[in-house]
Amino acid sequence: MKVWDKVKAGDPILTLDERDLRAQQAVQKAAVSAAEATAERAEDAARRWTGIKDTGAVSAAELFSYQMAAKEAKAKLALAKAQLDQTAVLLDRLVLRSPIDATVLQVGVRVGEFVAAGAKAPVVLGDITRLQIRCDVDEQLATRMREGLPAKGYLKGESSLAGGKDRSIALKFVRIEPFVIPKTSLTGASIERVDTRVLQVIYQFDRPADRVLFVGQQMDVYIDASQNAPGK
Repeated sequence: MKVWDKVKAGDPILTLDERDLRAQQAVQKAAVSAAEATAERAEDAARRWTGIKDTGAVSAAELFSYQMAAKEAKAKLALAKAQLDQTAVLLDRLVLRSPIDATVLQVGVRVGEFVAAGAKAPVVLGDITRLQIRCDVDEQLATRMREGLPAKGYLKGESSLAGGKDRSIALKFVRIEPFVIPKTSLTGASIERVDTRVLQVIYQFDRPADRVLFVGQQMDVYIDASQNAPGK
């Protein structure tokens, strides 16, 4: 799998080392075969002795013992099959599958590489047919923010082109996240600098046909709070 590949929901994107579980599965398959043979013999014995119980050739206690042996063998077979099914589930969990129809945006792992839990995502996926932007609204302006306000966005450097045509991108309101958080200024330093607190508002837009956009790009967003929101 490589960057720009298209994947469908459910497609495998990464497989973890499964050698231990494969070996365990082989042992459990052999155990199931042995349990099947034992259960078949026990059930056959119980069936034969039950058929002659009226002849007096077998006592009630012996017949009960044969029947219980068959029942026990059947239970052991069910246990062996359940353990085999459990291993199959664990094997399936070692295959990471795409949760959505998406494009591979980044691959940060190679064959044989160790992936630690909680580390950076080994593969980044995303649906880039429709893009979203997360706008940081200063907390001092948060009270002016309402649902459905119109907005437009400009790519960095395109909002001040003198004499050029309007390069704005129409944005469609999605939601307000009603939780004011510290804004982080990405300075590149080892410890990022917090400037202020912001309210985050989500807008979305269709990918423009006349220019190339990439996931992670920043935009200048202008939200028109001077008019009533639709339906207000």
